[in-house]
Amino acid sequence: MSPDGKWMAYVSDATGSAQVYVRQFPAGQRRWQVSTDGGFEPKWRGDGREMFYIASDQQMMSVAVTAHGTNFDAGRPTPLFRASVLGAPFQNGFVRNEYAVTRDGQRFLLNEPTGGTAAYAIRVLVNWQNLLEPGRE
Repeated sequence: MSPDGKWMAYVSDATGSAQVYVRQFPAGQRRWQVSTDGGFEPKWRGDGREMFYIASDQQMMSVAVTAHGTNFDAGRPTPLFRASVLGAPFQNGFVRNEYAVTRDGQRFLLNEPTGGTAAYAIRVLVNWQNLLEPGRE
């Protein structure tokens, strides 16, 4: 959902390949394609002026977007960096929550594989602030 709650981004493979689309919410009849060469897991920047998604070649993409009235404009997708996420659609057919992005769109947290095995490990660091040197932020 867009930050203002008026637009919904989603992925559809109705054309034969997974693409990112946007439609007005809740009752939009028209859809706008955002991705150009496949894409999944769309997310909005906090101000609603930019969208991010992972392209089929695992590039993190950025697209400037503008919504006005019942119309939506998406700019040309720009690659930001390679995002080797665990759940790429060509690996297991399902993708969800493979990354998070800050409201300003400047930082990303990605679910990336750490080695060549299929085993997954999660490490949680509790009370990390206590590890900081005194006076250091």
